[in-house]
Parts: sequence; C-alpha cells; structure tokens
Amino acid sequence: MHKRIVLSHPISNQTPTYGNKGNISIEKVSSVEVNGSSSLNLDTTNHISTHIDFPAHFCKDGKTLSDYDDEFWFFQNVGFIEASLDEFTQKLDTLSADIEILLLKTNFERYRGTNKYMLEQEVIDKGLASTLRQKFPKLRVFGFDMISVSSYQNREMGRAAHKTFLCENDILLLEDMKLSGLTQTPNSLVVAPLLLEKADGTPCFVYATLGEEGSYL
Repeated sequence: MHKRIVLSHPISNQTPTYGNKGNISIEKVSSVEVNGSSSLNLDTTNHISTHIDFPAHFCKDGKTLSDYDDEFWFFQNVGFIEASLDEFTQKLDTLSADIEILLLKTNFERYRGTNKYMLEQEVIDKGLASTLRQKFPKLRVFGFDMISVSSYQNREMGRAAHKTFLCENDILLLEDMKLSGLTQTPNSLVVAPLLLEKADGTPCFVYATLGEEGSYL
C-alpha cells in the first residue's frame, strides 16, 4: 500500500522568519456575510515557510524559477538521512550515487516556533556543497528541517554556503521543511513551487510517496 506524506509547513501569521526579522501578514479582507464571498490578503516575502532558493537569490544573472522545466520537480531517486550536522557527512556513503534530491532530518524542527529556531541553528559549512556534488552527480535539490542554509550565528558563512550551493554547484536549497513525520526514505517525491514568474525563491508544497513502489499519482 502506498502512503503519501506532506513535507511542507503551512503559512500563517505565526510562521517563523529568518533572524526573526521578516514580516508576514494574512488578513481577511472580505467575508461571505458582508461581501458575499470570502478572501484573504497575503503580505510577505517569497522566502517564507517551506521554500526553495534558486541561483538568482545569490548569483548575478543566476537562474530563476522560470528557467526550470516541468520535469525538474519530479524525483524518483530520493536520499534521506536522519542525523545531526556533525554526523551527516559520515552517513553519505550509505546513499546511492544516483540520488536526485537529498533530505536531511536533523530534528532541529522541534524548536520551530521559538527564537532558537530562528536565531540559533548550527552553522552549515560552505564546503558541504562541493562534497555533495562530488558524491552525487545527479543531485538537484538539498532539503532540510532548518530555517535556512545560513545560520544567523554566522551570516558570512551563510552567504558563502548559499553561493557554493546555488552558484558553484547548481544545487537548489529546499529550506524549512516539515520532516518530523518522515521515518523512511520516500520512493518518490514532488516539489510543487508557487509559480512566481522569474522568482529567486518561492514557497513550495512538497509531498512524498512511501511504500513498495513509488508513484507521483
């Protein structure tokens, strides 16, 4: 039997932001009772909740969402590791060299909704991107359960990490994922980005298929 699991957080007025500095406002602007229909106004950055970074986020003339075709967002070969950042690289050899997307579950997600999640995550070394590219030549996306590849504790290293992933190694970053309910490697995975034309980043709906055989349907 197949099981599908959503790996994205919802967007709300309580969604955490990088450095606790971003603004987000979801306001009800009409109602069925008063206006005959209900609607909301959303005011926020494009780098909010579970979202993906494109090269244009940190690279001059880098690719945007509009440069990726439809097939890019479907992944049959998924890598999944549950480990701390210190243990992560030691477990890379357990994965197939053919993976197209890699998910790292650090369990830092348990602090989501606190200042620790927004301000105190561990620093991801800029050299990780080159390590992943060398081991996994087909890798297109690296996703994880932290708010950013850039720790607010060391923003200089964070900017360098973004550039090594996005500009130098062509690995997109899928940040602030909901991985708490994921306990096994998915058979397949779909990333559905909000289609903002020429975006340098955009919120995503991500879901995975678990079971004996992967399927997108």
